[in-house]
Amino acid sequence: AEEFRLIASLGPSGEQLTVQAEPAPGTPAEQWPAVSRRLGDALQLVLGIRVAVEMLPHGTLPRFTVGDLHAKAQRVQDLRPAPG
Repeated sequence: AEEFRLIASLGPSGEQLTVQAEPAPGTPAEQWPAVSRRLGDALQLVLGIRVAVEMLPHGTLPRFTVGDLHAKAQRVQDLRPAPG
């Protein structure tokens, strides 16, 4: 994936992690489901948890440069309610 965003949220079955990713330019849309499955499987293998993967059209997500100090904060969204 060229660009990505991680979203932590609270779903009906508890906390969940979603990865929004853009396939490389030129990747045919009919290949997106396979790319999504492979990415989800790889993340589950590494992290030990199921991760939902959403493939988005190229250019949908914001772009960051190497020196962008805010890239980490912008790539991760925590939509879970604050404790307490």
